[in-house]
Amino acid sequence: MLRSMRDLSLLPKAHLHVHLESTIRREALRVIGDRNGVTVPDGGGAFGGFGQFAAHNELVRNCLRRPEDFTRIAAEFCADEAADGTRYAEVTFTAAAHGERLGQIEMPLEAVLAGLAEGQARHDVECQVILVCPSSNVALGFVPTFNAHPLPRLRDAGLAVTVNTDIPVVIGTSPATEYTRVTDAFGYDDAVLADLAQAAIDASFAPAATRKRLRERTDAWLAAKGPQPPVAFQRSRNANSASRPW
Repeated sequence: MLRSMRDLSLLPKAHLHVHLESTIRREALRVIGDRNGVTVPDGGGAFGGFGQFAAHNELVRNCLRRPEDFTRIAAEFCADEAADGTRYAEVTFTAAAHGERLGQIEMPLEAVLAGLAEGQARHDVECQVILVCPSSNVALGFVPTFNAHPLPRLRDAGLAVTVNTDIPVVIGTSPATEYTRVTDAFGYDDAVLADLAQAAIDASFAPAATRKRLRERTDAWLAAKGPQPPVAFQRSRNANSASRPW
């Protein structure tokens, strides 16, 4: 006996892993490409291997050049997600890489944030960006220096930001080292560091009881006013870690 399927676009959903550059409507990409002198071939669908996937990503990157390009794809992302029943989305966007490529570090992020704000105002969806790995972003050339990282602008925009390591041994970092570097670069106090830590707890897939316990421990850390480990020692240890030959 066949069971009728409900319209699943009416099921409220949270979409937790999606890359903005991979959500662009094919016709929109063609229009943006034409405006910027890039030919977008017909086609689509499955890739024949990673090489084709990488080539497509490069094509998308070449198409996106102007503020209005980034704003459009972000606004249309909101519209498409809302039409599909998504009520909350966490979208990944390589803002620093685009900014470095275009020689305008802040423009892609600002344009995407404008598009998301426009889309959320028009549609029943809430979107958040981004998980960041500052030292990795610097090591891989996505931003020129740690101080140039857009982390503060992401926080100022009200986005859920967590601090991570990505490739810790390779670049000589650790979670504590990342938090130390964030403090040095942006002058964050304990309250901001605790907020970053709790954002990661809340964003995790840990069971509710685990998240509750970790939040309580973070609150206890923030409330404690005892002596802290010597910063000079911590920096010295981090410098030694960064000098590893691999």
